[in-house]
Amino acid sequence: MSPGAVVRLHMRGFRLGRRRHRRWILAELAAGALWVFMVWYHVAVMAVGQSMTSFFAVWTVHHNCDRSHPAREGEKQDLLRDVLPP
Repeated sequence: MSPGAVVRLHMRGFRLGRRRHRRWILAELAAGALWVFMVWYHVAVMAVGQSMTSFFAVWTVHHNCDRSHPAREGEKQDLLRDVLPP
């Protein structure tokens, strides 16, 4: 059944149905829209969480280090020395 047929079926049922049936059709449409929203929301939240994984992996290792600790300074200074001109 094509999506167009489903839409036409709901429209015809809403037009020809009694009040009780119209309420049921609206409830079905609302439940379907809520389901689609929840799935997209879940996918979006999971994508954000996945992209933050590397940040939190590094942060949990280095957040209690002293400012002078080599893990906080060494690599950054080497990178800046290689990128910036003397």
